[in-house]
Amino acid sequence: MELKSRKSAEDVANWILDSEYEEVVLIDGLDDAFIGCTPDGVAIYNIDRCSEIVAEDSNMPIEDAIEYVQYNVVGAYVGPKTPLFIEVMYEYCNQEESG
Repeated sequence: MELKSRKSAEDVANWILDSEYEEVVLIDGLDDAFIGCTPDGVAIYNIDRCSEIVAEDSNMPIEDAIEYVQYNVVGAYVGPKTPLFIEVMYEYCNQEESG
């Protein structure tokens, strides 16, 4: 099985520096789920990819990883720059096309 190449913390940090955002709150270990930022510099993450990363890195079933992410990551408030989480529509659309 071929592993996907992941975005690194350095990749994300360099993108933020190039974009000139200030004080972006990032989540350790979930760099590959990072999508970008709002105009105010709030980080945006793909919630489905967050769950996949947690499942892969922790060797846990995806259902447990989803629950973990919902409670421990999405549910955490770290101030006004708390990251946002989105479900990406294209994944839904691809499922509809194949079904």
